Amino acid sequence: MYTPIKLFFILCFVMSAHVFAQDDILANEYFKDGAFEKALHEYKKLHAKSPSNINYITQLVAAYQQLEQYNQAEIFLGNLIDKISYPALL
Repeated sequence: MYTPIKLFFILCFVMSAHVFAQDDILANEYFKDGAFEKALHEYKKLHAKSPSNINYITQLVAAYQQLEQYNQAEIFLGNLIDKISYPALL
């Protein structure tokens, strides 16, 4: 059976996943509504929490493009490439 400590950790995991999903939904809604500045801010927070999530990376770049902040998108992608250091990308 589950001990109280295991149940506590399971509950914490479920609650954190729920909060994380709410942030994702909020960012998507901002983007769909055309509030690209707000969406960009939310996606930056999500990306900081989960830097390898390709959906957040893609949406960040899309928000930069919608705001015509092409230099920022280029800097962001350049930083990602520098962090990865994958030989096929060099």
